[in-house]
Amino acid sequence: MAHSSLITEGSHPKTTALSHLAQADLLQAYALLAELDHTALDRVSEQAEKIKQLQAACFHVMDRGGRVMLVGCGASGRIAAQIEHDWRFTQPNQDALISVLAGGDISLIESVEACEDRPEYAVAQLEALALSAADIVIALSAGGESPFILGALRYAQTITQAEPWFLYCNPDALLLERHAEHPVGQAGFALLNLTVGPMALMGSTRMQATTALTFALMEALFPLGFDGKRWRAFYEKLDWSLFLPLTEWEAACHQRQEAVVYEVEAALAMPVLADMTERSPTFNLPAFPNQQDAAPILFQYVLLSDVVGGQQFAWEALLSRPVRAFSNRIYGFDLSMDALDFLKKIQPKIQMLRIIQKTSFLEMSFSGQKIALDLPDLSLLEIAFLLRLICVNHSTLMMGRLGYYHGNLMTNLKPSNAKLVDRAIRFVLFLYEQEAGVVLDYNVVAKKLSEILPGLKPQESIVFRLLSEIKTA
Repeated sequence: MAHSSLITEGSHPKTTALSHLAQADLLQAYALLAELDHTALDRVSEQAEKIKQLQAACFHVMDRGGRVMLVGCGASGRIAAQIEHDWRFTQPNQDALISVLAGGDISLIESVEACEDRPEYAVAQLEALALSAADIVIALSAGGESPFILGALRYAQTITQAEPWFLYCNPDALLLERHAEHPVGQAGFALLNLTVGPMALMGSTRMQATTALTFALMEALFPLGFDGKRWRAFYEKLDWSLFLPLTEWEAACHQRQEAVVYEVEAALAMPVLADMTERSPTFNLPAFPNQQDAAPILFQYVLLSDVVGGQQFAWEALLSRPVRAFSNRIYGFDLSMDALDFLKKIQPKIQMLRIIQKTSFLEMSFSGQKIALDLPDLSLLEIAFLLRLICVNHSTLMMGRLGYYHGNLMTNLKPSNAKLVDRAIRFVLFLYEQEAGVVLDYNVVAKKLSEILPGLKPQESIVFRLLSEIKTA
């Protein structure tokens, strides 16, 4: 019997024409994405009692000298890193909250999705941080099936006195149908189910699922620094027409084959970097150029406007702590302003977008244009979360204008782990059945994918190439 598909991998009925809307009516497209965000936030608010229990569990551990370990991979790992940054920026006991990213800090700038499939990596990373009985583990997985995350949960259960918490975005019954031994059906785990429905872009959990996970954690961990009601009231009134020139401008830059470099101060750089890193696997874009590579490609980049002095200074300014890395490759990514000369040598056609936070507003300037967003009474934590959603919605619609997805189908994804390989295969099955009225055999498509994947080029659509080769065969 075939297993049911995850809710997070499904097609949202309201966004089946998202790519067309991004091209034909950008403001309506923004309004649609905002509507889905608001619905996701409503679902989180329904879990207010559970969020209070999570808060109590975390502060109980910290009051007794233990640490909160936030574990995530991919987009959920970047949530964890953002929250650790916010914690260090605002709390006196800075080392009481630690983020554990699959693959280490390099996953902030370079997609390392393959780590998601390795539960033993989670154990190794928690061991390296000396996870103890006094600590508590909070594991984050939008889909709820990441082997890395499940490995972290099971290891934590053998070490910590406090029950490990699991935050995820699919129904318990569905996860158990797919995996009979899943932690949601076992004792010894505290569960926070944040099912918010399908994503605006099919399978792109960096969207509503990530928003839900972040909002729940902000409410739980920052009772004094994050006012959820105030933040939601502000987000619901946000004037998305402000960002139309930005989306049109960046799409036009890429159409002219000009690279775009975001310049942002270190305090607000994490959400910007997260969005730009996630564009690479979502749309199969060239990864950030690394100075250790023989032939780096510049498509996009992030620089810290208030940091000079090279890689070490830049990473520590971004993280508000020393780097946790498994190799020196991370230092090939220089985020300081010193790197601008290196970027210009790779690609002389560069356009700059500058993001500056001033006393009561956020300013974005590009090519002689300016966006000034009033920010009355918002804390730095609230501004960073807001900026994350602005960046994600902007980049999604910008890539839609460029044709990097079809309807709400991620036709240009990069299949770099088991979940993304499965997603690419299912998309091909869906499109072939739509066009030919025939259901292809999953294993036949999987075999063809394994043949052509090694030769996939950046910006090439794996789904359309696979579909074309199957039709030809």
